[in-house]
Amino acid sequence: MSAAPTGGLDELTDPLEADCSACFSLCCVGTTFTRSAEFAFSKAKDVPCRHLEEGPTSPRLGCGIHGALRDRGMAGCVSFDCLGAGQRASADWTRDHGAGSPHTSALFQHFRDLVRVHVALWHVRAAGEHLDAAGHPEPGLRDRITEAYAALELRSTTPAAPPVAEIALDPLLREVSEALRPSRPSPRAGLTGRSARGAELRDVSLVGALLLGAQLQGCDLRGADLRGADLRAADLKGADLRGALFLRDSQLRAALGDRATQLPDRNRRPEHWG
Repeated sequence: MSAAPTGGLDELTDPLEADCSACFSLCCVGTTFTRSAEFAFSKAKDVPCRHLEEGPTSPRLGCGIHGALRDRGMAGCVSFDCLGAGQRASADWTRDHGAGSPHTSALFQHFRDLVRVHVALWHVRAAGEHLDAAGHPEPGLRDRITEAYAALELRSTTPAAPPVAEIALDPLLREVSEALRPSRPSPRAGLTGRSARGAELRDVSLVGALLLGAQLQGCDLRGADLRGADLRAADLKGADLRGALFLRDSQLRAALGDRATQLPDRNRRPEHWG
């Protein structure tokens, strides 16, 4: 199996950014997916992906088609982001068990639990960053963000700590969003597969919105709250997303865009956008 990963959390500049070189390829085994437009075949959890293989000069497990995932029908792998949970789970295993075969159901479950924690940590940290960028003065709100982050960090290291669902993140993130956006009605109908080209969607709440395949070319999405929005195959060519709230890079990698798409400073432009 894989050798123990080098590096660790202490060497990372950002513990919420995935470092595949410090991970036991956990997403390639511990996740599950179904054959669809995102995946060329189905895979059960805790079963190695058929493309997982050992490199020719290294014992480390890795994806054998990493450079051609989209061409091979595995776009869902490109958009997946563990937000650092993979290397953290791998470091935990190495600390507790040393080297050796790490691929066990217990490690995969730990990885899946940490993915939920890291996603929550990312959103809480983003909430603080959004408030800072806006110069929002309310100290009480910042204190609650700090407390939520500390509770999530405790959950990541202490199995007996309250689960993520009990930390009441949704009300906190909603309050941050409402404090930063003018009150605007959200779209009444879902936009899945629909055309909204050039629509004025500035500052609207699209939390959890189904935007699968939506035609959003040229839309004004400045300041929109996109937390948890499904942007798979959504066409964002020429759209303006500057200042969008809670927009993850993984959401953008699942969407379509071009050089005319304007993004928040904190987001990376996906390579496949050209």
